[in-house]
Amino acid sequence: MNEQQDSMRWLQMSKRQASWFVSSVLLCGFFVFMAGYFIGQKKGIEQLSHMLDQQTKSHMASLIEVTGEKAETPIPIKTSHADNKTIYWAPLVGFGTKKAAKTCLDRLLSCHMPVILKARKSKTAKGKEVSWYQIVTKDFTDRQKLLQTIEQIQKQEHIKKIQIMSNNIKK
Repeated sequence: MNEQQDSMRWLQMSKRQASWFVSSVLLCGFFVFMAGYFIGQKKGIEQLSHMLDQQTKSHMASLIEVTGEKAETPIPIKTSHADNKTIYWAPLVGFGTKKAAKTCLDRLLSCHMPVILKARKSKTAKGKEVSWYQIVTKDFTDRQKLLQTIEQIQKQEHIKKIQIMSNNIKK
């Protein structure tokens, strides 16, 4: 009876059944590994995406804080009371440091672009005064000439959106 109990405790399989069992275990292990790998990759990509989104928002907030203005808010309109001619100009790009602004200005001036560098001051939401630098086109009386100049600058500097300003107050 003792031999009979020992034989009942052990599972007996043929070689074919054993090979199918080992193959199934390995295949299940492979699929579990692959599922874990792709789920991990998805989480990694989501974390990276979230981090980049937060950095972008942080940079936009610091830009708004530095300029003291919203990104879509244009620079105040110039007024000229000496004559009633319309004067056009375009703010091109702003920089937080004078060195970076000067580098861009030199690049534009080397291509004979009519641009100037202006120092700007803004107040942050906390009341702190911040200096920054903006490259602006010179004043034009002909809007078409300004548009041609802007097209050249956009091609050279890869600036997407340049807003044209004038001394006429639009209602």
